[in-house]
Amino acid sequence: MKLREAGEKSFRGDAEILWRQGNSVVDRFVSHLLANEERRFQLEVMEQAFAKSFEMIAKFEEKASFELIEAERNKQELVELSINQAQRIAQEMQMIDRYVKVDYAGKRVNAVQIKLKEWEPDKAYALMNA
Repeated sequence: MKLREAGEKSFRGDAEILWRQGNSVVDRFVSHLLANEERRFQLEVMEQAFAKSFEMIAKFEEKASFELIEAERNKQELVELSINQAQRIAQEMQMIDRYVKVDYAGKRVNAVQIKLKEWEPDKAYALMNA
């Protein structure tokens, strides 16, 4: 009986750790694992199940960490590409303003006036990374 109580106490502790993860899939798994009265007292089976659960959670956390790093890298690349594209478009628009002229009342005047808001690429990086 004491072995059963020790096992039950140990599994409850493991279950509490898993429940604190706040993941509904893990919660359902732990509840299902503990609900089976016969299996609950098979110490070796329960130890293996909880050990495998902790191992899988560690792998998922590692994978999520790598995916987060990759997403951040992709975000930085997208920010750089966006800023470069915006600079290129701004330069092309200024070229239109500078070179498109028409004759008006005997004078050469700009056909269009394009006024772009001044911006600094360094500040753009900070704004896009916010």
